Order: sequence, then C-alpha cells, then structure tokens
Amino acid sequence: MATDLSLKTLPDLPAHVARPSYARDDLSPGIVHFGVGNFHRAHLQVYLDRLMNAGRDLDWAIVGAGVTPYDARMRDALLCRLVALAMELGPGGVAMVVAVLGVVGSVAVAVGRFV
Repeated sequence: MATDLSLKTLPDLPAHVARPSYARDDLSPGIVHFGVGNFHRAHLQVYLDRLMNAGRDLDWAIVGAGVTPYDARMRDALLCRLVALAMELGPGGVAMVVAVLGVVGSVAVAVGRFV
C-alpha cells in the first residue's frame, strides 16, 4: 500500500530507507538555490543531507527560489512534505528509494508579469 510522503509518515517507511537523523527544527537557511528541480535534488540535497546527518553544517539549509510555472508546481508539491527522496537503480534498472532528505526549509516563487 502506498503512503504519502511527509514528515509525519517517516516512521511508516520500510526500515532500509534512510531518514534524516537531524531535527529539521534545528536547521537554519544558508543557501538560496534558484530552481529545485531534479538535478538539484539529486546532487546538492544529497551532499547536504550527508553533512547534516554527520551533525555538521546545520546552518546550510536550502531556501529554494523559482521564477517559472514549473517552480511553482514544484513548490506546491514540496510544501506538503518539504522532504525529497534519494533514488538509485537497483537490479534490472529498477529505481529504489534509499533515503529521505530533509534539507529544504522553504521554497519561494515569483511567477507572473513584471512591469
């Protein structure tokens, strides 16, 4: 049975899925990153999550910034969770969830017509 991913449902995930060992309330923003798309989630968030799980750099949480309709959709998807999944290819090229990342504190989007 599928479970919606959120901070509240982390305990319901299978035991093999890594979770943040840091308290998200202890994080403070240190990075503004324009765009919170796939590349960003696959790299920057993974590296920061490793540092934060080691008890380091809790003052480098990410504030996502966007200026496109895609960014607005991503913000809306993330706001209900503010967590991301780390995936890797398993046997036969099947994607497997290996970790939940919690390094994004918020996402701000400015979309529209500017005069």
